[in-house]
Amino acid sequence: MSERISYSEIDFRLLSKTLPYIGGRPSEEDSDIDIPDKEGMVTAACKLAFDEGKKRSYEFVREPEISWGNYKFIFSVKNLSPYCRVAASLCDVSDNSSAVHVWMFRNRDKSAWENLHRLVDEEYRGNGLGKFAFMVQEAYLKGLSEMEGKAQKFLIDVEQLDVLALCLDQGFEPCTDFDKEKLDRVVANDGVVCATTKDGCIQHDGDLEEEKIEMYTVSVSGLLRDYVFFDSKQHCPMKIRLEKIIGEDRYPKVDGMGRKFQREALEVVR
Repeated sequence: MSERISYSEIDFRLLSKTLPYIGGRPSEEDSDIDIPDKEGMVTAACKLAFDEGKKRSYEFVREPEISWGNYKFIFSVKNLSPYCRVAASLCDVSDNSSAVHVWMFRNRDKSAWENLHRLVDEEYRGNGLGKFAFMVQEAYLKGLSEMEGKAQKFLIDVEQLDVLALCLDQGFEPCTDFDKEKLDRVVANDGVVCATTKDGCIQHDGDLEEEKIEMYTVSVSGLLRDYVFFDSKQHCPMKIRLEKIIGEDRYPKVDGMGRKFQREALEVVR
């Protein structure tokens, strides 16, 4: 098994300037939109999410919300047995636009939560809302871990450099050795390009051979990303699965009849 390394010292802003881009580079301008008392908003939103995680409720839908001036934070929990869907949105009520929206899904065997959707409106990027979205999801999982007495696994498939940088900064690690190999290739600039997409098609400036452009275009169809990783050796999209363990197990893992007694004991505690 290959040794895991720390990626905390990687300068991703510098890396974004050295990785090849097809179809132009992303703008580095930060948003000039001011969100009043953003620090207070983050604290209150994370507390709401944590409290929701600690609730043992089987209501079909819960949608608590809090407001700051023109902004409204909506947290949604939908129990779709055996699944559970958790979503969070920050909206500008003055024009009914969504500044950030994320949601995650608990898989069938309840062994992990997967972040399946994340979107920060282009006008709001560079305002720290991507980090805010992860903090809210993690707060919910911390509350859930405290209520259930066991650690929660948080998974995310990454295909964009800015999301990769954010996840590593938040303590995520490659899920498998294969994911680590792909991450190391990105860091080493080894046969990975960032492809600019629009309406599901590759945007290019004649810097690829025609047959490669066609292959890239086919492989990116249906994606709604701006700048996605592509393996220039295999001519296919490249995703890196990352994971983070939230909370800890407070009860020993047991098998057989012990598991039955453990479940009964937990029900008494709850």
